[in-house]
Amino acid sequence: MEPSGNIIERYKFPYEMVLFHCCSKYPAVINEVYLKKIETYIENYECDIGYSDHTVNEGVIYRAVALGANYIEMHFDLDDMEGWESNVGHCWCAKYARRVIRNVRNGETAEQYSNTDTCFRDDKSDPEDGLRPMKCKRKIAFDSVFP
Repeated sequence: MEPSGNIIERYKFPYEMVLFHCCSKYPAVINEVYLKKIETYIENYECDIGYSDHTVNEGVIYRAVALGANYIEMHFDLDDMEGWESNVGHCWCAKYARRVIRNVRNGETAEQYSNTDTCFRDDKSDPEDGLRPMKCKRKIAFDSVFP
């Protein structure tokens, strides 16, 4: 990686740049991907960081995003896994790639701040037993009284 890192620091590019972490095996073996390197890139380079996936594993992509990857590059087959590159084993079927993208976006939405905290609203009944406050608030109160 150092030669690429030196290029990033040496030249001031007139456009935005993304540095992608990648295991160049096709398909990549999960225990050889070393996603923790994404954190090192974030700490050392002033550019967006991405991950180029060759594992075809949803968990790997979710973890790359959680570690800070701003971009994900996926190989996918528009021919319903009948294309020549699919035989190598690193291509996503389009419907599964779509699901991963949707799930990443759902995770980003869930992370956003909301000014409504249903767990601590006294006016809302718990859907399981209809009692107020919500069970989660009752549990917090119970746990503080009876540790």
